[in-house]
Amino acid sequence: MKYRFSILLCLFVSYSYAQSVGVRAGLNYSKFSGPLEPGEQFNFTNGFHFGLNYGYKITNKFMIRAELQYSQTGTRYEYDGSGHYLIFLDTGREVLELGTNNTVIDVSNGYINLPIVAAYQVIPKIEVFGGLGFNFLANPIGRGTTRFESKDRPTKIVFRQTLDHRYYQDVARGVPFGQSRPIGIIVDEEKVYLSKSAGAYYQYTGKEGSKYNFFDVQATVGLNYFINRGFFVGGKLNYGLLDVSNNSMDRSVGQLNEDKSFILKKDYDRNVNLEVSVGFRF
Repeated sequence: MKYRFSILLCLFVSYSYAQSVGVRAGLNYSKFSGPLEPGEQFNFTNGFHFGLNYGYKITNKFMIRAELQYSQTGTRYEYDGSGHYLIFLDTGREVLELGTNNTVIDVSNGYINLPIVAAYQVIPKIEVFGGLGFNFLANPIGRGTTRFESKDRPTKIVFRQTLDHRYYQDVARGVPFGQSRPIGIIVDEEKVYLSKSAGAYYQYTGKEGSKYNFFDVQATVGLNYFINRGFFVGGKLNYGLLDVSNNSMDRSVGQLNEDKSFILKKDYDRNVNLEVSVGFRF
């Protein structure tokens, strides 16, 4: 009986030793990467991440690890150049005004991430890893400003709007709740009022899903340095493999078709994200 108990105890200890559970948190430095129109820029923005991970050792140096993580990524989008603005009149008529547009918006997309990686211990204090991450968009928002000035009527149509985007909740022609007093402009000698603050689809007549896609896959590589047996600092680079933008809602900001209809972009905008973390593994 004692012999059997000793065998079971050894198996349990060996199995427990082969497993690890950890926590990790830190900062993100992220941007979109993709084709740009003249005047467009994707710049880095900051966010955060935190998560729990589980690892299983295949050998003393080789481990498979999975993580459940919340990660805030996005980009700082800037545009300065020729543009257009769709104005809705009270009569139901729509006026597409041409002019110049200056827009700055910080896009922050909150993802639930499930990265699965293979990790290898190069030396006792350094671990390298790589694999794939599966990302599910939970909370996409954007904050910024836009300034538009008409090409033909610069004294009558010139304004600045605050951008308050909630890409899941906002509706076509929608404005944020509790907006301040409207902006007055003159269109064809008629006084027209615009919202001081614009939702994500304020200039859209319809909505076909969110501007950003729900699902993304990323390639991930990284390195951890262990200060002691459990505490570590690390870095991880994530590169998106899928288009984050919904092509049905991704308009060109500076160009129109010959008939002045909107151009829907069919290019790939990918997530690029650098994570800097501290963590503890049990």
